[in-house]
Amino acid sequence: MQPENLSVEFAVWENIAKIYEALSTPAPLEDRLRKGLNLLMQNQQRGAAIWLESPEPQWVSLNCPLSWDQQVHLQSGTLPALIQKSIRSGEAILQPPNNEIGAILPIQQEEEVLGALILTTPPLADDEIPLWKQRIQPFARMLANDHRPNFTEADRLILQVHQFLNEIHLNSSAGEVYQVTAQFTAAARDLMNADDAALLLTDSANPHLAIKRRLGVGRMWSGQISLRLEDSLTRHALESRQIVQAKHNSHPLFHSEIDRFPDLPIENLICAPLTTGETTLGVLQIINPQRDLKNPLVHSAFILLVNSLTNWIIKEQTATRLKITSAEMEARLWEITKSRNTLRTLFDSIPSSIYIIDRSYRIVAINMPRSQRAHSDPRQLVGKKCYEVLYNRGEICPECRVMETFTQAVTTTRSVHEWLEGDRFIDWEITTYPIQEKNNLPHQVIIFEQDVTEKRSLEANLIQSEKMAAVGQLAAGIAHEINNPLAAIIANTQLLKRELLNDSADFMETLQLIETAGLRAANVVSGLLGISRKENKYEFEPLSLNESIRAALALVHHDLIRRSIEVVTDFQEEMPSLMASKNHLQSIWINLLVNSMDAMDKDNGRIAITTRYAEHNFTIIFEDNGKGIPSEYLSRIFEPFFTTKAAGRGTGLGLAITQRVVKEHQGDIRIESQPGQGVKITITLPDIPRG
Repeated sequence: MQPENLSVEFAVWENIAKIYEALSTPAPLEDRLRKGLNLLMQNQQRGAAIWLESPEPQWVSLNCPLSWDQQVHLQSGTLPALIQKSIRSGEAILQPPNNEIGAILPIQQEEEVLGALILTTPPLADDEIPLWKQRIQPFARMLANDHRPNFTEADRLILQVHQFLNEIHLNSSAGEVYQVTAQFTAAARDLMNADDAALLLTDSANPHLAIKRRLGVGRMWSGQISLRLEDSLTRHALESRQIVQAKHNSHPLFHSEIDRFPDLPIENLICAPLTTGETTLGVLQIINPQRDLKNPLVHSAFILLVNSLTNWIIKEQTATRLKITSAEMEARLWEITKSRNTLRTLFDSIPSSIYIIDRSYRIVAINMPRSQRAHSDPRQLVGKKCYEVLYNRGEICPECRVMETFTQAVTTTRSVHEWLEGDRFIDWEITTYPIQEKNNLPHQVIIFEQDVTEKRSLEANLIQSEKMAAVGQLAAGIAHEINNPLAAIIANTQLLKRELLNDSADFMETLQLIETAGLRAANVVSGLLGISRKENKYEFEPLSLNESIRAALALVHHDLIRRSIEVVTDFQEEMPSLMASKNHLQSIWINLLVNSMDAMDKDNGRIAITTRYAEHNFTIIFEDNGKGIPSEYLSRIFEPFFTTKAAGRGTGLGLAITQRVVKEHQGDIRIESQPGQGVKITITLPDIPRG
């Protein structure tokens, strides 16, 4: 027996069940028709009317042209003629000559035409006719029941099935399909007035394996077993995709395990396949049905239940697949989000400035260092033109090489010298990298801006170091030539001091200054060799810290007087002797004094020198009231060759030598300064005996 294709959408079932209820209520015929028509036309973008011939003419309209009511009332015009034509022929009229009429469908129960449904435009297509005939079937059965009460029992079965489907649709969900399939099976058993029913569902991975669930006398599953589908009535129904019915267990395909229950004799068996498209899901078994499947109404209701059960199983499987897919997508989304956050963190953690632009120079992505330079948040910059928000320009930057990367797919590099406040600057090295599409044409460009100021400075220092290495080599060659006349000057000065012991004090002081200057010149040569070639010997001996500073003051006394600079000393007396290298220590004081004098840019210059001894440490403080050191230079003042003095006035070696000497004495040097408020230099030397 070939199954009918009566698969109906759940929304249609619900609508049909409600129409059955509305038409079955005890009320005047016109009221029932109007209520049913309202339900029929829910969510429809058209009007409709029903015309009945008997038992007396009835006309019920909904959202129809007023001319229709007039034509029907007067029984004149195009509409009444077309209605009569459809009723007499029992055929639908799909393209009436009247442009207000979309279609006229006969309301027909078996061979008897009871009325017509008239729809307003737009016209119906051929493939819409079956669905509309199904929707108006409740009207036909209601009118037929009014004419022929002997159809009441069959219609009751049909109404019962529709009410069941409506209840399932409203009160069940995909998560309850295990129970829902049992309710469907019970509804089919009750419809066929059978002893029992079972549902076999095949394995999607292996169609020869199945699970058989038995219903019993209740509405829930009483048990289940796993089966291998061998030759049987059930397997024949699966493979033929047709309903198979056997009246007794002597059928040649009857299988004692698959097609029967151990405790129930089989007198009549129906095997209905659950099919949809090219897929067969299983078989619904009805054991010993008392109703005849050949009855059209019973057959129609049974097929409707089978197809509805199939749809529910498909719905459950689809929902399960969607849940799995959704879970997989959520997991992938989490992985993508995690990767995105990791890449974003990495992107923002790169100290260099990076941003990506498209062919219209709009920013696609930008990292935190570059957005901070623009004093903005990355989200506020994305989508805007780079030259507008990053460089405050109304057009593309003149030296920009981005277009070269776009057109030639090459990497480019250029340098930019950016001036800041206070004669400060930053050297930027800007590199562009293409992001290429499948056709090898760049659609985006990465712009990498790296601060190379320190790199350039190191390169300059390296060049200067190479120069100093050359100076060191030259100094080593001429050191002997310089030291020989210096030795003669120092020696002769010492001889004169011995021979002229009793001469005037002024003359002796002059000789002493000559000797001290000669010794200083020798130390300068030695210090230069120490910086350039790191060849300088420290000879530690006990000495007076205060006398060492006084000797340095005597050497620069002439410059102090010439520049009108006041020196104030606050020396702690009776300090222990300091183990130090006398000449190196004196070079520190001279460097600090010279720097202080050079920093004086006003009259009434003042230098204060303080010495203290406490807790086995010597503390020496030099303070001046000069112009001070800008804060941005404080971190660089000990770099060799770094100087803020005018060309020709400094080499940038003084403080570098000073720091090196202090470190050799295991001491520490700190500098504090504010622009316009002078400099305070604190040197701490430990009182540690040296071998």
